[in-house]
Amino acid sequence: LPALDGKLLLTSNRSLYTSLDGASIHSEEADKLHREEFLEINPADAANLRIQQNYPVYVSNGTTEVLLSAALTDAVAPGSVFLP
Repeated sequence: LPALDGKLLLTSNRSLYTSLDGASIHSEEADKLHREEFLEINPADAANLRIQQNYPVYVSNGTTEVLLSAALTDAVAPGSVFLP
């Protein structure tokens, strides 16, 4: 269920196009389609938080935070975000 106070559940995994063999040997060819880090968020959650496509967003666990670009998509369930 969605958390209160603007907090969302963060899920993370490899993207579809990650080359595990190339990544294991630190090859520059490993992720040709990887361009930059981003955070996928459901459009309804984005609207509630006044986030628009490609807007910078901070993700924090209370100790550390990172700045990412927002990618709005219905592929992410409301109440959660996805970090490839």
